[in-house]
Amino acid sequence: AGCLQECISYVKQNPYDTLGFYYLAMCYSKVNDKENAILAYEKVIQLNENPMIVKYATNGRNCVMGSDDAKCYPNVNEPELLRPYEDIANSVGD
Repeated sequence: AGCLQECISYVKQNPYDTLGFYYLAMCYSKVNDKENAILAYEKVIQLNENPMIVKYATNGRNCVMGSDDAKCYPNVNEPELLRPYEDIANSVGD
């Protein structure tokens, strides 16, 4: 919980730090505080500074939510996930 407290202090002092909120979300996830983890992941998405971090935050949020509607990928960097809509784009011309 020490890491969690450090992250909370950090984001209070740096309210626009995307990575700070990302690590805060991971800390909340680690202590099974799903509600606050989702809020922190959504803050990362809202700040939207870095598309790669937003991708990870979206996946993290979806995994924490555990919803059937939300996609949760064990590895968001697998090649077929780098362009998840490629098959749709390729079929447009058909």
